[in-house]
Amino acid sequence: MMWPLALDAWASAGLSIPDYPRDQTPVRVFFDQDDPEFVSG
Repeated sequence: MMWPLALDAWASAGLSIPDYPRDQTPVRVFFDQDDPEFVSG
């Protein structure tokens, strides 16, 4: 169900779907520093 919604959203915005290698995907990762599993660099 997500894919048709994504296609419609990009088309409604008048934009083409981004096309780039997966390793260059623009993402941000947030860590919960209160989580005991969190390990600081």
